[in-house]
Amino acid sequence: MKSLKTNNSQERVPSEDGFGIDILGLNSKRSPKITSKLTKKRAKPQKGLSEIHKTYEIGETIGFGTYSLVKLATNKKTGEKVAIKICRRENSREMAKKEFEILKSLRQSTIIQPKDFIENEAENESYLILEYFEGMTLDRYVKEHGPLEEKDTEKVATALAECISYLHSNGIAHRDLKPENVLINEDKEIKLIDFNISKKGRKKLVETKRVTKFSKIFYTQISSPLYAAPEIRSKKLYTESIDIWGFGVIIFTCLFGRIEDFAELYNSAKSFKRIEDYIISEEISSLSLQRLLIDCLNEDQDLRPTAAELSAYLN
Repeated sequence: MKSLKTNNSQERVPSEDGFGIDILGLNSKRSPKITSKLTKKRAKPQKGLSEIHKTYEIGETIGFGTYSLVKLATNKKTGEKVAIKICRRENSREMAKKEFEILKSLRQSTIIQPKDFIENEAENESYLILEYFEGMTLDRYVKEHGPLEEKDTEKVATALAECISYLHSNGIAHRDLKPENVLINEDKEIKLIDFNISKKGRKKLVETKRVTKFSKIFYTQISSPLYAAPEIRSKKLYTESIDIWGFGVIIFTCLFGRIEDFAELYNSAKSFKRIEDYIISEEISSLSLQRLLIDCLNEDQDLRPTAAELSAYLN
C-alpha cells in the first residue's frame, strides 16, 4: 500500500482492524483528542463479506467451474450444511443472480434448492447459497464405481425425466444437461444443478406439444462442446429439445460409464448411425430403455421425444 502524507508530512499507516482504514502514525503532533477520534473511526463493514462470514462457517472446496468455486459451509445458528457458490467475475456474478431468480421460482424434488443470494460489491464477489446434497457428480461416480445397473439407470432416468418435464412445462430450458451437472448419492437419488445458463422461453401451445420455443439465442453461450446437441454444433436455432439430447447423454453415461466412447462416436463420420449401432450392440435387456436412448440422441431435434413423452418409455 502506498503511504499517504498529511499536511504536516506525517505518515499514515493501515489500521489493524482489517478494513484498510488509515489512521495517523504514532509520531503525529496532532492533539490527543483529534488522534483519539481518528483512531476510533472504523470503516463500515463490507456488507456481503461480513454477512456471509457472520452467518456461515466456510469449509472446504467441494466443486468448481470456469468462473466460480463451491464451498461447503455450515450455518452457525442452525448447524445446517449448505453449498456456497462463489462468483468473482462480473459476468459470472450476473449469471449467478439470474440462476438464483430461476431457482426461486422452481419447487421440484430433483432440482437443487436455493437458500439465499448475497452480493459483496467491495470485493466484486457474489455468493449463491444452495441446499447441500451429499453425493458426487455423475461423471465422477461412474469413473469411480463403473456404470449403473439397468434398474438404477431407470431410477435416475425416471427422476430426471420428471424434472425436465417440470422445467419445460414452466417454460424453462436448462440448456446444459450433462453428467457433471447431475449429483448422485449411494441410493441413486439425484439432484440437477447449475442453472446459470438456463433460459425462460415463450410458451407455445401448438399441436406438436412443444412447450417452449427459442429463437435468436447465441449458440456459443450454451452447453459444453463435448455434449452440445447437433443443432448447437451446426449453429442452428434450437428448441428446448437440446435438453432431451442432454438427457440422452446422461443416460448413456449411466448405462455404459464411458463418456469417452460417446465422444468418439459423436465426433466420427456417420456418428448417429454409429451411436445407434453401439447402443444396440451393448444388448440392453430393457428394450424400452434402449429405444429411449436412441430416440433422445436423434440427430433431428424435431424427431426427439418431448419431455412429457419421456415417462411413457419408462412406465
